[in-house]
Amino acid sequence: MNIRPSSWIALLGLVGLAATSSPAFAGKRVVVLGLERHSSTRNAVTRILRRDHEVMPRRAVRREAEKLGIEAGCDPALVQDLASVLRAEAVICGEVRGGRLTLRVFNGGDGQVIRTLRIRMRGRGLSRSIRGKLASLLAPALDRAWNWAAAKVDKPRRDNLSWEDQPPTPMAERTMPATPAAPAPVAWDDNDGENPLTPKHKPRKSKKRAGEAAVVRKRADRPQRPEGAHAFRLSAGLALLLRRNYGVYEAANARDAQGWKTSPAAGVALDAEVYPGAWLTSGIAGDIGLGLSYRRCFGLSWRTSDQPEERKAMHQVFAIDARWRYRILFGERTLVAGVQVGYRRTSFLMNDDVVQAVVPDVAFSGLDLGARAQITVLPRWLTLSAHFSFLPVFSRGEIVTPEEYGSGTGSGLLFGGGLEGLLYGNFGWRLDLDYTRYTVGFYGDPDAARHADKARDRYLSGVLMVTYVN
Repeated sequence: MNIRPSSWIALLGLVGLAATSSPAFAGKRVVVLGLERHSSTRNAVTRILRRDHEVMPRRAVRREAEKLGIEAGCDPALVQDLASVLRAEAVICGEVRGGRLTLRVFNGGDGQVIRTLRIRMRGRGLSRSIRGKLASLLAPALDRAWNWAAAKVDKPRRDNLSWEDQPPTPMAERTMPATPAAPAPVAWDDNDGENPLTPKHKPRKSKKRAGEAAVVRKRADRPQRPEGAHAFRLSAGLALLLRRNYGVYEAANARDAQGWKTSPAAGVALDAEVYPGAWLTSGIAGDIGLGLSYRRCFGLSWRTSDQPEERKAMHQVFAIDARWRYRILFGERTLVAGVQVGYRRTSFLMNDDVVQAVVPDVAFSGLDLGARAQITVLPRWLTLSAHFSFLPVFSRGEIVTPEEYGSGTGSGLLFGGGLEGLLYGNFGWRLDLDYTRYTVGFYGDPDAARHADKARDRYLSGVLMVTYVN
């Protein structure tokens, strides 16, 4: 039987069409973000994904992100929008910290985290065994990602997309969900002069790319950086001195042994912290920063038993420190731990040149050696924090002068905790409660005007502030 050449050509065309539409070539379009400073690790992850999926080129991702006016970074608030423009079924955000590789797999359809993978690295790259383990963990996670081909619609034209200058990949054509059909054109559509309803000044039409209709351009309602990775935070608000409890132990004079307790007072509070490297890198240099804190309370007063006139007292705290933080991701939650080393001064001034108070002035100045931790309870809305400081004291003020109890020694401790969260955009709130205790042990100077074994000065204070985070 003779077969005509045209029949052979038709038969080969049918076989080729069947091969290109076979499910064996089906995969997901994946976008890899992060790992800018770890190119070898990023390349290894990309090679693993390219075995069964299509990985968008970095240049194409950046180009599309620039057109949207956003950064091509690992911001969960922008993952869904970026995936919609790129028609990506999955977005993988990578981060390397402390020799550990963290990969978060986001669903391109709704921007939700499908799975978070953490693998301990050896050296700078990924060994063969680690790459094999990573491939086995990524496969089921990507299987759960959004599939654009699930909706049966007309095949879209992809030649208008800005990334189509890349070589074609052997993958099944992807389709967008069906959209309502446009109304049929009328005779005057191409000539505004013939349309009696056309206004004199026609509104300016914005240019729209293919595939961008599904993106709603809205301002992100939270900072661009991940939670706990801010570069700058400023807090201002109300300072509260809930109680000051000053006591003297084994005093020679009964009047000194009475101590003194204050009533609540209010004032101003100002906090600031900055991590300069966070504007330049996501590595360890972005987690070294500087902190500043100031508190001052007003409305404090005292008077003697024989003089009804009240005299003002002043309480203030100043601290400055260098700090370092370390972030650990638990899905959508973030644990941030850190340490700080700095200077702290706490003063309570009561005396003037006219009348001396029974309670001497104190001005504790020294080091602040602290540790802190915070964890996300409700992403964006609520974060729980705790902090502790050991306060070696170098100077103590009037209380250790010969006119009072004489020379002495001692140190302090600070315990605290708080709640914070975001309200709108970069603005949020913060509530802290602290307990501070200083102890002064006296040497028993025989030339001192007063004599006692030791004194303790304790403060229960808090702040309620509005914050700006960037």
